[in-house]
Amino acid sequence: MHSEVIFVRHAESEANANGRTVSPHSIPLSRRGEEQASAFADKFDQDLSLIVVTIDVRTLLTARHLIARFPGVPVQVWPLHEFTFLSPAKFEHTTVTERKKWVHEYWERCDPDFVDGNGAESFHQFVKRITDSFDSLKSMTQHRTLVFSHGHVMRLVKLMLDGALQSPSMIQYRDDLNRYKIPNLHVMVCDFGDTKMQTSFMVHRQL
Repeated sequence: MHSEVIFVRHAESEANANGRTVSPHSIPLSRRGEEQASAFADKFDQDLSLIVVTIDVRTLLTARHLIARFPGVPVQVWPLHEFTFLSPAKFEHTTVTERKKWVHEYWERCDPDFVDGNGAESFHQFVKRITDSFDSLKSMTQHRTLVFSHGHVMRLVKLMLDGALQSPSMIQYRDDLNRYKIPNLHVMVCDFGDTKMQTSFMVHRQL
């Protein structure tokens, strides 16, 4: 059976707009992000079998307009939330700019087993969480699943599909992270064909 998974990065969040945030899971959309989410839902014209969001509220806020348009489509919460590599308790009420020094130090350390503190996860834990979820997505029988997710998650999925992370390397991931950014509402389509074992094509686009 043909199976397609569409990943969409959430709309602009308050963190993306360099606003002060309390915890990774509670970050709302910015005013611009709300407008982006509404416009995305208005333009989306494909049939859906399932809508997936994460525990990070910005994915649900991005999805809610589309959920309202497709009230008969089931909605599920999957563990495809963002990679939290800095301990949230250390950085409450800070901006992206204010955290920049610690972000740089984390990626310079490049230790895949390092955990920054309470509420953070290691790179290896992140990779396992996402690969386990992605394997489950690949085995599903739904015709088309739309996943509202995050930049780090989509980057890891892309690298896995490209074959770069068959043996996960944090250095490879960091180099890719430095190479380009994944914008808000970026779309990545994974088509598994009839076997659901291989990705037959992957495209990146803005809907």
